Amino acid sequence: MGLLDRLFGRRAEDDAPPPLPELHASGEEGWYDCAFAVERSWVTGDGDHALRAAATHGGERVALEVVVGREWTRVDFGPDIPVTGWRGVVRLRSAGGESDRFVAALDGLYGTGRTPAAMAGEVAFTGISLQGDPRALTVAPAKIKLFFEPDGEPDDEEYQARYAEAYLDVDLAARRLALNEKDEDYRGALVRALAGG
Repeated sequence: MGLLDRLFGRRAEDDAPPPLPELHASGEEGWYDCAFAVERSWVTGDGDHALRAAATHGGERVALEVVVGREWTRVDFGPDIPVTGWRGVVRLRSAGGESDRFVAALDGLYGTGRTPAAMAGEVAFTGISLQGDPRALTVAPAKIKLFFEPDGEPDDEEYQARYAEAYLDVDLAARRLALNEKDEDYRGALVRALAGG
């Protein structure tokens, strides 16, 4: 340990990768929330905040990248909900074979029977923060509701079949990330979206 590390209290284990949790960590029977360890966090050249998160499932590593866009606008929930919300874009991005295994694992947990071969390169979601500020992930945790909005008209039957919602929780201080279910009715659509279908 160098002099600066000793002065500022940095320990060698702070740089060690966090232990990987089991992907399915839900305490509620019938719900399949996914827990990850944040292995890496960085700011992209565009000013977005990117994270690489990993877990284990069936003895294998699964992973994905989450890119939280830099531009967020304030959301007014109305006078009955005194919370400051933010609206922006969150992209879930493939990290290769480990992401393919993640989507296959999610398909298995959800029981959707879609048997996806791979995760799409990148899937964009509209994000609305429910807690914290997505622009300041290094300051405090954030809870973000994700909306997958496919092309088409919202009244269209195909649009409704492909529309999905989920929750993303990011706690960089604890090096944790969670992708949680909103409703079991969105399971098939979420797997389809992540597989690029």
